[in-house]
Amino acid sequence: MKRAPGIDVAAVAALVPELEWPQLPPNVMWSQVRERWPLLRRSCEAAATRIARSALGLAQITMARPSEERATEPFALTLGMPGAYAYFLASDQIVPRIAKAFAEIYMIFGEGARGTELESESWTGLLALIAGVFGEWDLVATMTGGALPSAVTGDPVFRDKTILVARHFAVIARTRATRHATAAMAELRARIAEAIETPGTNNTDDRFDARTLDVCVALCAARIYFERAAQVPDVVEAVRAWLGGAPLVHVVDPLAATIAEGGDVTTTVFERYLPELSDAAGHAVARRLLTGDARSAAIDSAAVLLYVAREPLPAGWASRLDPLIAELLDVEVDPQARKTALADLKIRARHFRAVSNIPLAVPANLAHALIANDEPAILMITGRGTLATFRPREIFGDDFRQLGRYLLAAKKAKAIPDTVRWAWLDFLARRSPRTSRLELTWRDLVLYQRFITCDLGGEPPTAVGPALRAAITGRA
Repeated sequence: MKRAPGIDVAAVAALVPELEWPQLPPNVMWSQVRERWPLLRRSCEAAATRIARSALGLAQITMARPSEERATEPFALTLGMPGAYAYFLASDQIVPRIAKAFAEIYMIFGEGARGTELESESWTGLLALIAGVFGEWDLVATMTGGALPSAVTGDPVFRDKTILVARHFAVIARTRATRHATAAMAELRARIAEAIETPGTNNTDDRFDARTLDVCVALCAARIYFERAAQVPDVVEAVRAWLGGAPLVHVVDPLAATIAEGGDVTTTVFERYLPELSDAAGHAVARRLLTGDARSAAIDSAAVLLYVAREPLPAGWASRLDPLIAELLDVEVDPQARKTALADLKIRARHFRAVSNIPLAVPANLAHALIANDEPAILMITGRGTLATFRPREIFGDDFRQLGRYLLAAKKAKAIPDTVRWAWLDFLARRSPRTSRLELTWRDLVLYQRFITCDLGGEPPTAVGPALRAAITGRA
């Protein structure tokens, strides 16, 4: 592969000067800050140049919270070069400010600040790229117009559309489909070269001009590419080599590299669930729940946990479960009881169709809507909009909404369970009831497995329990 002409790192660094991070008075709300719009602008400029310089190895940022004595201001760090200093900026310093700046973008970079619509759009894209450097994908989606796609096609270029650049590299990072970024990376590199050749302010007065913005866009995108998509061992070395004209090295199988963070998926899922599967005290609590007379989702979850963990269940446990759950754990249930339970579930699913009920978008309600085959409810819970065309072997990380839409699309396409297996295993590799912030329960998991095994696979309900146990532990 032909090597591109090299770009001098020193010339690039001259366009991204080290700018001071503005400090806030302690215990002051943003609404009380005088001249908050100029302060937010300076914050964004400082964050952008700091991240750009970090990609060159000339500055430091960190994902961690600073120590208490340094929580309110950055601190100096000698880099081992004569006269060279940098400052640590933490994600919890940068991310809240860029989010606030986006909320007031018109008054900071747009016409409210005597700027232009193009400047406002360019800065929106740069702020989204900064969010992407820290892996804040929900913030990237919010800043750039909505939910991020689950895949990217082609090898596009974007010219000056920084918002599209930010969305593209966010998807590249999440899917690790690096081959789809070849043209965009070449375009960004060309923009850096053009910025170096373009006359402009020399930045000696710490001004942030259009050339600086272009370089920051390119270097933030490059950092996302090398750190989060290609996952090279030395990001700075890779960025400098790229500037020097070296060809990109791509991930050979992006799906294999992305699912379970590139590890063996069976092992990763098992290790994720091992604390719950081996928790003797938790199992004792689950057995006590199954000895009462009441019925609840918690009791259903207790039974599923014990079943998957191959732990003994107390006498009479099946009579205390929802019939729809009991039959999934290889229990013969009364057909009329099953019919009544399914009818009740369908009635509950209808409540999720209303816009006012969108706060009810949790894994349990999505599971109910899937089993009820209630497409309007599924779409409302998962964000409305048109259902995407089904494509086999996609993955969505721990995003249960995207997983739900994918399963619905699979059913409409008459897909088989093996085509959604990777999405399901990748979800399990990242979330368990104990580690989830999404109110995920064992009951939810067995219902999702029911949809895959029965609705897609056409197997009887009694096959669901063993299928879930195999997915989590590696054997039925």
